[in-house]
Amino acid sequence: MPPMKDSLNHLPQRKRGELARIVSIIRDSAPQAEMIIQAYIDARYHDDYKITPQELKYLARYVELLKDQTQSSCEKKMQLFI
Repeated sequence: MPPMKDSLNHLPQRKRGELARIVSIIRDSAPQAEMIIQAYIDARYHDDYKITPQELKYLARYVELLKDQTQSSCEKKMQLFI
């Protein structure tokens, strides 16, 4: 996984909080993020790829957390255009 920028100071204040939450989830969950990336690559390019129900459930929780944070940030942004 490419290194993330250490600072969000170059962003406007209103964006820092939203992005900081998402970045912290990714940083705190680096092994899960790496597993998702590897699972994607393996599932796409290897016909013999298998994942256990437990692994799938574990990764699904992480994906759901990221989805919720992303959705919340996008909804807040869309409200600015209404």
